[in-house]
Amino acid sequence: MLNGYTDNAGRQCVGEMDVILQTGNPKQLLSEGIPPQENINLIVLDTTGLNALERIPVGSLSEYIVQNTQTDVLVVRTE
Repeated sequence: MLNGYTDNAGRQCVGEMDVILQTGNPKQLLSEGIPPQENINLIVLDTTGLNALERIPVGSLSEYIVQNTQTDVLVVRTE
Protein backbone atom coordinates (compact mmCIF):
# COMPACT_ATOMS: atom_id res chain seq x y z
CA MET A 1 0.00 0.00 0.00
CA LEU A 2 2.80 2.42 0.88
CA ASN A 3 4.55 1.65 -2.40
CA GLY A 4 1.33 2.52 -4.23
CA TYR A 5 1.12 5.89 -2.44
CA THR A 6 4.78 6.57 -3.22
CA ASP A 7 4.29 5.68 -6.89
CA ASN A 8 1.21 7.91 -7.12
CA ALA A 9 3.05 10.84 -5.51
CA GLY A 10 5.90 10.36 -7.97
CA ARG A 11 3.46 10.52 -10.88
CA GLN A 12 2.16 13.80 -9.43
CA CYS A 13 5.69 15.29 -9.59
CA VAL A 14 6.31 15.19 -5.84
CA GLY A 15 10.02 15.57 -5.26
CA GLU A 16 12.22 13.51 -2.98
CA MET A 17 10.31 11.23 -0.59
CA ASP A 18 11.12 8.93 2.28
CA VAL A 19 8.64 6.36 3.55
CA ILE A 20 8.61 5.97 7.33
CA LEU A 21 6.70 3.09 8.91
CA GLN A 22 6.40 3.20 12.70
CA THR A 23 4.00 1.85 15.27
CA GLY A 24 2.64 3.87 18.15
CA ASN A 25 0.31 6.78 18.81
CA PRO A 26 -0.04 8.60 15.46
CA LYS A 27 -0.85 11.93 17.14
CA GLN A 28 2.39 11.91 19.09
CA LEU A 29 4.49 10.41 16.31
CA LEU A 30 3.34 12.92 13.69
CA SER A 31 3.51 15.96 15.97
CA GLU A 32 6.44 15.36 18.31
CA GLY A 33 8.36 12.25 17.27
CA ILE A 34 9.06 12.01 13.57
CA PRO A 35 9.43 15.71 12.53
CA PRO A 36 12.48 16.50 14.70
CA GLN A 37 14.06 13.07 14.07
CA GLU A 38 13.75 13.42 10.29
CA ASN A 39 14.30 17.21 10.10
CA ILE A 40 10.84 17.70 8.57
CA ASN A 41 9.89 21.32 7.87
CA LEU A 42 6.27 20.89 6.70
CA ILE A 43 3.51 18.46 7.65
CA VAL A 44 0.64 18.19 5.13
CA LEU A 45 -2.65 16.69 6.39
CA ASP A 46 -6.17 16.32 5.17
CA THR A 47 -9.31 16.62 7.28
CA THR A 48 -12.18 14.18 7.68
CA GLY A 49 -14.83 16.87 7.54
CA LEU A 50 -16.34 15.83 10.86
CA ASN A 51 -18.17 18.51 12.82
CA ALA A 52 -17.31 19.33 16.44
CA LEU A 53 -19.75 16.79 17.92
CA GLU A 54 -18.59 14.01 15.61
CA ARG A 55 -14.93 14.67 16.55
CA ILE A 56 -15.48 14.29 20.32
CA PRO A 57 -15.39 10.48 20.46
CA VAL A 58 -12.46 10.03 18.08
CA GLY A 59 -10.54 13.30 18.40
CA SER A 60 -9.04 15.19 15.53
CA LEU A 61 -5.60 14.11 14.38
CA SER A 62 -5.01 17.29 12.38
CA GLU A 63 -6.17 19.51 15.25
CA TYR A 64 -3.86 17.75 17.70
CA ILE A 65 -0.88 18.02 15.37
CA VAL A 66 -1.48 21.72 14.65
CA GLN A 67 -1.59 22.45 18.40
CA ASN A 68 1.32 20.24 19.49
CA THR A 69 4.08 20.45 16.89
CA GLN A 70 6.89 22.92 16.35
CA THR A 71 6.73 22.17 12.60
CA ASP A 72 4.71 24.16 10.05
CA VAL A 73 1.43 22.42 9.17
CA LEU A 74 -0.73 22.69 6.04
CA VAL A 75 -4.25 21.28 6.52
CA VAL A 76 -6.18 20.59 3.32
CA ARG A 77 -9.93 19.95 3.31
CA THR A 78 -10.88 17.24 0.84
CA GLU A 79 -14.35 16.42 -0.51
